[in-house]
Amino acid sequence: TLAFGQEAGQTFNSALWAGIIASFGMYILVSMLIPILLGIGRVVRRLCGSATGVLAARSAKAKAASNTNTIAPLALAMGLSVTLLTCARSYGRILALGGHPKSLNYADSLLLITMLCIVSLATSMAVIALSNRSMVADQALLRSIGLSPRRVIRMYLWQSLQLAAGAVILSLIPVAVSASVFAAKSAALVGIPVAEIPWPGVIGMGTACWLALFLIQFTQIRPALHRSVADTIRTCWHARNIIQKEPQWEP
Repeated sequence: TLAFGQEAGQTFNSALWAGIIASFGMYILVSMLIPILLGIGRVVRRLCGSATGVLAARSAKAKAASNTNTIAPLALAMGLSVTLLTCARSYGRILALGGHPKSLNYADSLLLITMLCIVSLATSMAVIALSNRSMVADQALLRSIGLSPRRVIRMYLWQSLQLAAGAVILSLIPVAVSASVFAAKSAALVGIPVAEIPWPGVIGMGTACWLALFLIQFTQIRPALHRSVADTIRTCWHARNIIQKEPQWEP
């Protein structure tokens, strides 16, 4: 019994550390992965036949650098959170299969996950807030070529969906690594591979991420949607001139 518990604990630790290392590896490589995902999203939108979706995909790809800073912290937080839940659920499962059922307390895990999500969402909000002037100018340009305010909102809804989907896909990389390690070690321990990925939690996190990104972007452009296109462009141009005329102090 003691040996089984030690083996189960080592399986949990190995899978968890593999997921953590894979999470930070994904975070380092995210700048190369995001353009690929955005390009795939553009192809998917084109196949779906949504003109607004294609426009949103083009806009997302054109802003790949800022979108990378938006997606990366979300993908890291989701990857670590789902990896932790996967290891905890799988650990409980192999204990039950080994004849040692135990009720696990997920309170600490859920608290850590909540903190990770809050920090990552705050980071993404800061990135989006810094691009406020660009977003306002973009929506004015779109309206000047004939898009209605409703279609502009729909475009940002599509764009938020693409960013959230990218974050979910990237977060599954460390989850897959962790689940693979757990399945391999559990097969040697209890005779069958065990890897319980909380798919409802993944879908819930992705949906919450989508809605949060959309609401953050919508609050940035909402005031400008009620102004005329000319007034919005004039305001953006005036703000740009003020920034360019600010004196540059050198030490």
